[in-house]
Amino acid sequence: MLSELALRFVQTPLHRGPLEGATHYGESDTPGEGPYVQIWLIVKGDVIQQAAFKSPGCPSSTACGGVLCALITGRNLEAALKLETKDLLALVGELPEGKGHYADRAIKALSKARMPDRTEWLLEVDRKAKALLAEADYASRFNSFLRPDQIGKWGLDNLSGYYWYLHALVSVTHPKKVLELGRCLGTSALFMLGALDENSTLITVDTNERASDLAHVKEDPRLKILTGNDLDLQTYKGIDLTGIDFLFLDTDHTNEQATKEWNLYLPFLSANALVAFDDITMNDMGTFWSGLQCPKLETGGAYHYTGFGLVAP
Repeated sequence: MLSELALRFVQTPLHRGPLEGATHYGESDTPGEGPYVQIWLIVKGDVIQQAAFKSPGCPSSTACGGVLCALITGRNLEAALKLETKDLLALVGELPEGKGHYADRAIKALSKARMPDRTEWLLEVDRKAKALLAEADYASRFNSFLRPDQIGKWGLDNLSGYYWYLHALVSVTHPKKVLELGRCLGTSALFMLGALDENSTLITVDTNERASDLAHVKEDPRLKILTGNDLDLQTYKGIDLTGIDFLFLDTDHTNEQATKEWNLYLPFLSANALVAFDDITMNDMGTFWSGLQCPKLETGGAYHYTGFGLVAP
């Protein structure tokens, strides 16, 4: 018979889909063409924050879908994808004869839960960021994070607009770990930090110790200011780089440097990472940009006259 946990999901509408804002979707079979289970996930920083399901509605399919969603919520996505039918049945209990396939279908739907096409995802991220920037009071919301001498200093134009664009990108993607290569005075780091969630981390690296724009926030526990060569991993002094959700490259803007940084940091990116490049038309950066063989989006000169680009590895 079904376990008490399974009966709870049969009797109450917990984890029922669709799930608004889902980042991942999977289905065992085509809905409307026989038995099926659909699953929606919201994944942030490789952790499943929310999960929901839809099935034909019989007690067995509802129990399997509900228990699975409860089981994976809060789990690392990679670990969740390793679950097997036996793991689910251990919590669901014994299903009626002929209904065991719903446990298989629930696991199958989870195994197929993937992000939408990454090119479409980039377009959606860009659309959401631009929608934020278009809100009349957007800049004023950030003013409380700035020093008095910084308020009004940076406008939303093609000279400094990319600072605001970075702020908006972090706002809509909610990265858990951000790495910035090339800090200069720390302006871009400041804008990203201002949008960062409470339990997230921003690591910013530069060969120069300059970080004057970060002076008033340097004690922020989310911020790690490092000085050193970003091509030398010893610069990080034991900091765990795995699972970078947002990588911003803004160093010396050459094909050679960007290629080395890309190859070095690519293995540290999370499965759903977003990568941003500034100055993609400067020097010979166009060679690097055109050679990237993955989904990418060039925003043109709207936010920076030397170009800005997004990549979904």
